Amino acid sequence: MSDALHELVLPKLDRIKKLPSGYMARCPAHDDGTASLSITEGREHPVVLHCHAGCDRDNVLAGLGLTWGDLSTPRQRETQLDGGKWMPCGHTKVASYRYHNADGHLVFGVARCDRKGNGCQGFRQWRPDASSRSGRKWSLTMPDGTKVGEGLPYRLPEVLAELRQEMAANVYIVEGEKDVDRLWTLGQPATCNAGGAGKWTDGHATWLTGADVVIVADRDEPGWRHAEQVTNTLMGVARSVEIVRAGKGKDLSDHLDHGLKLHHLVTVAEPKPAPHPCADGLIDCGLSTEGSPCEHRSR
Repeated sequence: MSDALHELVLPKLDRIKKLPSGYMARCPAHDDGTASLSITEGREHPVVLHCHAGCDRDNVLAGLGLTWGDLSTPRQRETQLDGGKWMPCGHTKVASYRYHNADGHLVFGVARCDRKGNGCQGFRQWRPDASSRSGRKWSLTMPDGTKVGEGLPYRLPEVLAELRQEMAANVYIVEGEKDVDRLWTLGQPATCNAGGAGKWTDGHATWLTGADVVIVADRDEPGWRHAEQVTNTLMGVARSVEIVRAGKGKDLSDHLDHGLKLHHLVTVAEPKPAPHPCADGLIDCGLSTEGSPCEHRSR
């Protein structure tokens, strides 16, 4: 049984009776003289509450002074959100990519299905939502109309950790999460934006201040336009920018699948970003430490 069940729920209930499948107790949402509330451990959530008198589960939780978010730790919640194969398109989920903020907290996720075409884009985005039974909503738009995760690059905490190293490696920017993960398995820092080509913004670029960036352009028209767009946002932000393409095939995965190495990527252009103002001490980029200059000036 989960800690949430024993530590948060059961201590708040009356007339608890242990059953082989869980517990029965008085429901806190109505005047219950027969102990009609069933409490069990669930697969999608640490605790499942069911009132046989018909009380809504949210009213039961309110009677306990709890919310769904109280019943699982962030790590438990994140694990649950990765479970299951169902997607709104009706196809089977084959991959899940999680976007975390700089502090490592889950902000939103991207799920990829086993099909693309015939009206299916192949990808769907979701955000954590404690009010939902599954713990997620298949939309990044909040009820007030704001959108979560704007300007958030994939695998940001790992990228920032790499940039804090004295001899930081190049950071690769590719079009999709699958190629990002593949680069990390090769020991190469990499990132991308959610949503594919054309969705990179100035907000994404800001996280790469002072970095040496290699943009891998897909060998099609949207890929070239995307590489141009990314390059424009990095001017005056990155320390250096190089645009490359696959030696064989369309993208990085094709290139690697042909047995080629990263040093076989073909250089297309090497734009020269203007020096970031902090390099000349004109501004404080916020990356300096006591007694030391900022990382960009010390490189």
